Amino acid sequence: MKNIKINGKDLYIIDNLFSNSFHSMLYGYVSSMNTYGLGFADTDNIDNKNHVYYTAPFDLKELNDTNFFDEIEKTELNTLIENKQLVRATVNSSVPSHSNFAHTHHSQWSMIYYLNLDWKPEWSGETLFYNEDLTEIEFASVYKPNRAIFFDGEIPHSLRTQSNIAPQYRFSLALFFER
Repeated sequence: MKNIKINGKDLYIIDNLFSNSFHSMLYGYVSSMNTYGLGFADTDNIDNKNHVYYTAPFDLKELNDTNFFDEIEKTELNTLIENKQLVRATVNSSVPSHSNFAHTHHSQWSMIYYLNLDWKPEWSGETLFYNEDLTEIEFASVYKPNRAIFFDGEIPHSLRTQSNIAPQYRFSLALFFER
């Protein structure tokens, strides 16, 4: 586990979070879900109707059905989330035509888990973390399959959309915990 400070706030990176078999099963599960639909927008400062995302809720039942928390208990991430209350979970699905905006998750801890099984650097899709006034990128996490990023939701962040040569969908699982 790697710890980075951004704007004085913590961000943790854990590579190879799960076994390859669990990661593959989870990818298969989310890529075959039939609950995707137009979801939320990153910010209230734009016309949200034109910039909503294609998401699927990932409720407690689905987390339990996939044994997600049983698998988390075997990882370093467990020490970061224990005693934290899960607020919501969602599967984000981006496509090359999406526009993404810097945003925060006030009073929450956030976790992003990269679900695709294969991803090449030239496909882009990084997660960008900014300074407080959004004038500099403080850290960019490449989209690395089976990587989890756990961070203070007050850190402004956004997704860099994947390139046109990337797979059609870039999947990530996002979990939000009360601080």
